[in-house]
Amino acid sequence: MPQELPTTPRRFPHRLAASLRWAAALVLLAGTLQAVAAPRQLNVLVLYSSSRLLPALSVIDETLDAVLHQEASLNVVVLNEFVDLDGRRGPDYADRFAESLRNEYAGKPIDVIVAVRAPALKFLLARRDSLFPGVPIVHVIVEKRDLAGLDLPADVVGAPINPQPERTLELALALQPGVRRVVVITGTSKFDREGEAILSAAFAPFEKRVGIEYWAGLPLPTILERIAKLPADTIAFLPGMREDGTGQYFVPQRVAADVVAASSVPVWGATSNFRESGTMGGYVPSTERAARQAADLVLRLLKGDPASALAVPAALENSYILNMFQLRRFGLPESALPAGAVLRFRQPSLWDTYRWQIVGVALLLLLQATLIGGLLVQRRNRRKAEGQLRESEVRMNLAATATGLGIWVLDFKNNDHWASPQHRGLLGIGTDEVCSLDRFYEAVHPDDRDHVRQALDAVIAGDGEYDVLYRVPLEVGHVRWIASRGRMGVDKQGQARHLRSVSSDVTAHKEAELEAQRHRNELAHMSRVGMLGQLSGSIAHELNQPLTAILSNAQAALRFMKSDRVDLDEVRDILTDIVTDDKRAGDVILRLRALFERGEAKQEAVDLNELVRQVLQLLHGDLVSRNVSVMLELFRQLPPVRGDRVQLQQLLLNLVLNACEAMADEPLENRRLTLRTRVDDDGRIEATVADRGKGIPTSTLATIFDPFVTTKKFGIGLGLVIARSIVSAHGGSISVANNADRGASFTFTLNLADEFGTPAASDSGAPELSGPAVVGR
Repeated sequence: MPQELPTTPRRFPHRLAASLRWAAALVLLAGTLQAVAAPRQLNVLVLYSSSRLLPALSVIDETLDAVLHQEASLNVVVLNEFVDLDGRRGPDYADRFAESLRNEYAGKPIDVIVAVRAPALKFLLARRDSLFPGVPIVHVIVEKRDLAGLDLPADVVGAPINPQPERTLELALALQPGVRRVVVITGTSKFDREGEAILSAAFAPFEKRVGIEYWAGLPLPTILERIAKLPADTIAFLPGMREDGTGQYFVPQRVAADVVAASSVPVWGATSNFRESGTMGGYVPSTERAARQAADLVLRLLKGDPASALAVPAALENSYILNMFQLRRFGLPESALPAGAVLRFRQPSLWDTYRWQIVGVALLLLLQATLIGGLLVQRRNRRKAEGQLRESEVRMNLAATATGLGIWVLDFKNNDHWASPQHRGLLGIGTDEVCSLDRFYEAVHPDDRDHVRQALDAVIAGDGEYDVLYRVPLEVGHVRWIASRGRMGVDKQGQARHLRSVSSDVTAHKEAELEAQRHRNELAHMSRVGMLGQLSGSIAHELNQPLTAILSNAQAALRFMKSDRVDLDEVRDILTDIVTDDKRAGDVILRLRALFERGEAKQEAVDLNELVRQVLQLLHGDLVSRNVSVMLELFRQLPPVRGDRVQLQQLLLNLVLNACEAMADEPLENRRLTLRTRVDDDGRIEATVADRGKGIPTSTLATIFDPFVTTKKFGIGLGLVIARSIVSAHGGSISVANNADRGASFTFTLNLADEFGTPAASDSGAPELSGPAVVGR
């Protein structure tokens, strides 16, 4: 009979199917939770009309970043674009920039656009349909009069500002009723000319009360010279100059600092973002308030609110924002200020200024009381310790004899001197001679005698211990280097009793060190000479400008001399310009001579910020020919470093030239070089040279400072070796890293000059200064 099949069902396949269904459900649930936990990235594009050097831009950038990232539920990414739309570019620049934006953000959705100042807003209104169709726009720092002729779409919102310089002048005249003359300082850029026209209309009603004089298009040195001689019945008004009569472009904050420092009278302004070195301030729009208003509008748009539902004021209200530091400088009374005036840069109180010092003194007194108690306890064990010390001295003598160390003991109380045979041999003192302190000084090299005497005198006076390096003359032309370390012992009354010293022969080590230093100096000098060819263009450019000016002035003087009536004042000014340009050419030659002459390294206190500026001035012609723009981010009140000025200048020249070569094949807009200085967390000076080239291959990063390793087509691989050698000789370190966006950054650290020490806590957080751009396009 056929076998009967079992009637019990097989459960294994059903269990497997159920398990698979549960697994699929868990995977689907995990994906859903991940989608909920990670919201979509929201991109906010901020388009700045001007370059990143303007100080107001940092306020806007920081405010937008702070407000937009407070919302934990939103994943906001802020994208910044800086473009010069103030009229200094060619006629087709806006179209080329628009094409660059189209290529860069193709495929990247933009949720909201922020337009900073009127040029950026007008640029976007003309091209939004082709660049970012349907994307809402929030404008900020756009003046109300710039919106008068614009037909804004419903999704373009923002609170305009309404500068009122006439109210600033009204306040200035109320605080200084004796003023009879107002000097208005403006420049030659499109921005400066537009501002001058606005001020002329605003100040017209005051011309019956005071004389108003416009200094328009003067060179900055002339402005500084004139404003220093203004009488007490005069005030100055500086709206923010960007370009002087020579065509040199400035950051308004720098001009304000220079003008205020040189001025003999109060200087009023039309902006709220000048630092304590800036103008008196006035009735001005608040940059911080405008930035926060724009940030709130962006945040509501990102949350889905329609632009038509946003309540936007017709214009932001201005405020009296005044510089307390400048008010006190000229003795203007705080009691006469309008109610609600914002006073910046007040002098801190004693507790605010010396809080940590006061706390430190209190802790020091507590620590001192604890130490005194411990010393009283320790005194009971002194006799036992002295016995152990004598036993330790015996062991030390045995060890010194075995290692060739010389031991010397001076007992001041008993006028006894003892020296081990090894010590006598190092100093060349015979075994039958008295090894007194005078005999010791006699054995020391004459050039080192004062240094050794000062060290020993300090120890004898109670300075604890000494560590000196000195020479002992041998036969003609030879010396022995001795390293000595000693400590002063005192008796129960605290009087100097005996001096114990240990000496060793370090001649071989010192000679090797000096020989290595000579080789480094020779190699560094060869490198500087090699740079001469690379710097030929800059040298010619730096010398050609003053020489051309001298020739032009001399020819002008000859023409004046041929006239019937010679204007001696004009001829005197021409001769003064010739002398100035001659000194300028002489300074260029002196800098080049100092750079390329051979000599031993000299340690001195060096201002690294000033050294950066000198290097850029030396390379100005080369930067122009390479079309490289330079941005400075120099730490305010940077302490000096200890080093050799020529070698540090060579280090900066090497890194800057390398950065320029790294960007040689890049488009013009990417040829931007950044130099920054700061004080790091360890109290050392840190400097960075960053380029926007192709960067350094990952495989080469670890060996880039090794000899004969190079990324250049015709490089020999010694430039960075010399750079590392210079930094190492100064007790610092150097490193390299590729930037997050493009290019590479070389960073080196140096020690402070000895007399300055570690910066105080209040300086370590000092704001950075953005220096002037050296534009080579």
